[in-house]
Amino acid sequence: MKRMGVIAVSAALALGAVGAAGYYGIRSAGESKARQMIAAFQSSLPPGTTFEYRDLVVSPTGLSLTLSDVTFANPAEQMTASLASLALSNPGFSGTKVQTIDIGFSKLDLALTRPDATLTTTVRQASFDDVDIANSIAFAKRMKGAATLADIEPAAFSALDAGPVDLRDFSLSVPATGVNATLGKMTLEGITAGRMGKLAYEDYDLRTSDGMLHMGSLALDGLDLSRALRWAQQTQAQQARGEPPTFDVLGLRSIEAKGLALTSRERSVALDRFALADLESDRGMLVRATLAVEGFQVPAAQVAEPTRSFLEGQGLDRLAVDLAFAHRLDGATQSLSLGPLAINGGPLGKASASLSLTGLDAPMLLAAARRPEALLDSARLDGFSIASTAGPLTAAYADLLLAQQGLTRADLAAMVNAQGGQELGTILGPDLGGRLVGALTAFIENPKAFSLSVKAKQGPMNLTQLGMGLALVPQRVVAAYDITVGP
Repeated sequence: MKRMGVIAVSAALALGAVGAAGYYGIRSAGESKARQMIAAFQSSLPPGTTFEYRDLVVSPTGLSLTLSDVTFANPAEQMTASLASLALSNPGFSGTKVQTIDIGFSKLDLALTRPDATLTTTVRQASFDDVDIANSIAFAKRMKGAATLADIEPAAFSALDAGPVDLRDFSLSVPATGVNATLGKMTLEGITAGRMGKLAYEDYDLRTSDGMLHMGSLALDGLDLSRALRWAQQTQAQQARGEPPTFDVLGLRSIEAKGLALTSRERSVALDRFALADLESDRGMLVRATLAVEGFQVPAAQVAEPTRSFLEGQGLDRLAVDLAFAHRLDGATQSLSLGPLAINGGPLGKASASLSLTGLDAPMLLAAARRPEALLDSARLDGFSIASTAGPLTAAYADLLLAQQGLTRADLAAMVNAQGGQELGTILGPDLGGRLVGALTAFIENPKAFSLSVKAKQGPMNLTQLGMGLALVPQRVVAAYDITVGP
């Protein structure tokens, strides 16, 4: 039994030695083949252009090739570059040919020293996964020789596919312009048929001689590269003809930025979050979007008087505002919804408004751009609403603004009661008109809350009917809508 154990161990050691010899034999053959291929690449470079490396390692098990201490120089372009390492790995095969491959590098230093443009760039590390070799070569060939924007074929981007990209610690310096930029991280989910997945940036800083921009993060989702190129080419042609550009969301589904800070020589603003979502455009028109602006801040010292003195007197060092807005044009139901538009000024209070119209679609609005009066018969008022909620400083700030006109809140309330009471009573009737005037004067005298909503009962009136009805038979208009007045 003991003898059998010794034999087994000896056999295992022998097999291990054979396996190791086989591994190193494959590795040696792989490295030899790789050196031959790189040598062929080096000999194909233009005269004076060099590509060098210190060491080469092939891993048969990991199917990878790694070059260390790589340098590249192109004197004709006055460009030099160096890499601590360059790795090719994880090949994907189509038959016997390599179709895709992962590319990664570390510690890139690139310098361009032309008389008209000197710049330096560094990247700590980057990876490009599932690079389609044939697709990339075809794209490069289609882009070759494109000297201007108009020379690029949008179809070149429509056929572009790429895997995920990850880049860390990027920097760019252009001494002639005083531009210095750094980026902590950039990731791209990939590109399919020219459409980008989520593109995200983190910790971006841009410094110029005029100021600085910091961005904690930025994310774009769905950018269509061929559509963006067509729009850029079209815009360039429109500008040459003196025409305004056509609006297009370029296929983007959403945009979100966080932690923005912009500082110039005289101004500075900060923004906690900016977001656009649910984006869609059609024939040069915004069809759908939602907007959110959170924590927009302006230092009190940069706000115009008398607001500046008011904020400072209240112990506030900045004016902060939140804003939200929604827009939707639905061709199927021929409806346009604007809002709610909501503004929150913190201690100054908040307000919101919304408007809903029917009888509209994109072709009608495009026609109305040439003939606005067409909207009078097609657009129908489905409803609208306004609301305001006072903050702890609303009354004091209103006093300040009214004092600039030589008025008080009591003066304004009396004017609304005297002038608006009669007019609104005639239009809305004594009961509804009285309640509306009462709610307005109460809010002016002692700001707390105010709201007004109007909603069509059955068939919304078009703008012509509304205008003529309010002028001739206001009771008919009032009867067609549910009108609610709240405190």
